[in-house]
Amino acid sequence: MSLFRQSVLTFITRMTITLVNIPISMIIARTLGPEGQGIYSAAITFPNLWAGFGLLGLDAAHLYFLARDRQRLGPILANSLLLLFCFGATLFISYLWLVEPLMGERGAALRPYLILSGLVVPLIVARHLLLSLFLGMGRVDRYNGLLVVSQLSLLAMVALGLLVAGQGAEVERGSRFVIVAYQASLLAFILPALLWVRRQATAEDRARMRPSGRLLRDSAVYGLKGHLGSVFTQFSYRFDMVLVLRWLGAAQQGYYSIAVILAEKLTHLTASVQFVLFPRISAASREEADRITPIVCRQTLLWMLLAGAALYLLAGFLIRLFYTSAYDPALQPLRVLLPGIVALTLSNVLSSDFSGRNRRGLTTIAMGIGFGLNLGLNILWIPRHGLLGAAWASTISYSTQSVIMALFFWRITAISPLSLILPRPSDVRLYLDAFVQLRQRLRRR
Repeated sequence: MSLFRQSVLTFITRMTITLVNIPISMIIARTLGPEGQGIYSAAITFPNLWAGFGLLGLDAAHLYFLARDRQRLGPILANSLLLLFCFGATLFISYLWLVEPLMGERGAALRPYLILSGLVVPLIVARHLLLSLFLGMGRVDRYNGLLVVSQLSLLAMVALGLLVAGQGAEVERGSRFVIVAYQASLLAFILPALLWVRRQATAEDRARMRPSGRLLRDSAVYGLKGHLGSVFTQFSYRFDMVLVLRWLGAAQQGYYSIAVILAEKLTHLTASVQFVLFPRISAASREEADRITPIVCRQTLLWMLLAGAALYLLAGFLIRLFYTSAYDPALQPLRVLLPGIVALTLSNVLSSDFSGRNRRGLTTIAMGIGFGLNLGLNILWIPRHGLLGAAWASTISYSTQSVIMALFFWRITAISPLSLILPRPSDVRLYLDAFVQLRQRLRRR
């Protein structure tokens, strides 16, 4: 399957997930109010941050080595199970130990929800490890299908619980319920995914399914090269939510989470490309990688600009339509975030390219600078300017990060940053070829 077709199918899947996620967030926001929405967003954001931090990039290493050599599936499966049991338990305990002090004075009030959210951590670890297997075997379609099922199950549970069974009559009870529903939706992905992976393993794979110390060592070397970059990326995306909750409270966190939810709908386009580009670059020659990545950057950025402009104009209407006018405080932060999300396109696409070239150290440097700038601006601006301060800090740091990544790409490939941005006439041929292939396929049917 071509890179373009895989990206389009992944994007369609993610748009389907968006159509499912919006009713989920609508029901939670309307039923539980800004405070309940803030508690729920914290309960799913903090475990994701901690799981990504604690995996040390080993999931990305599994993807890299599996994409290069399918014969490594057996040892990778064994190492994944070992990591799940060891890292899942360790990260769960350390999460419970760290998260309450991080919240400061508000930690005691949020303690029941934070403890409950700790159970999400090992589930997220399992999902990361399974994702590396799906992408390493080139089965993005299967992963996307299971992800849709998981989100549909979450929508069903939230709708039945909050709207039918009345679990949202009290904010406290409703908040606990939606956290448990999120955990159940993760299981709805993990259990079928495990069964699918088991079916994919041949008799030879099962015979080789033993923990490999050498593979674990090679994975640690590869993973740690870019791990700090991944941590910096996740913390740049989410640590402002920690500070908003700590300094401004759960209600303001609820408003800000709505702004982030809507702004990051745009990143489904970029993520669709990233999922496909990483394994493709891992298996490509340098010449092929140098040809593919600039085209992908230009096309993805073009569509992100168009989508970002549309969302900017429709932002007020969408917030009132989905969440009612009670969430109008989310409008200005959303509009400030959008330019940064669009600018982040280059950084996201190039990070997949660098991972495929085993140049993750460059990503770490760029992400570290971006995170440092983001954290400093958040500390300065959130107490003074509230949600707008957090949004401006993100937009400035995202833009800076993309500029640095483009300069690094120029350094290692001699391809000008302008080649990553400015469309070329030859790009039109991609759409013409795709249209011709679609027409031929329809005629055959």
